[in-house]
Amino acid sequence: MVLCCKQKQRKVFLDTNILTAIGGLKIDVINEIKMMLGNVKFFIAKQTLKELQKLSKGRGKEAMKAKIARKIIESENIEIWENEEKDCDSALLKASNDAVIATNDKELKKKIREKGGKVIFIRSKKILEMEE
Repeated sequence: MVLCCKQKQRKVFLDTNILTAIGGLKIDVINEIKMMLGNVKFFIAKQTLKELQKLSKGRGKEAMKAKIARKIIESENIEIWENEEKDCDSALLKASNDAVIATNDKELKKKIREKGGKVIFIRSKKILEMEE
């Protein structure tokens, strides 16, 4: 008899720019990450939600992308991480201690890599890649 062990669930935090890319680039980021990592639980920092709420109040493409991102957060049941950090980047940097961070922010990616964290990002506007 072969016993299969249950795959450990990995935490993935989504940054604002990854979420808005879903609407702008038409990349199914959520399913791509699930295929890449298997068993995942998605989170956003409360600061990310605030950024999306602010962006969605405007008009134009950025507002539309933010609205799509907010719908995805609801439909995918993405958990909001309450934290005490001053901004989104600080929160994600802290979360990178035990989670994968999905972002296209170059400076944030650099800081996470310097800490030894894992980053998922979009390459060539259509491919998700992970750096460990």
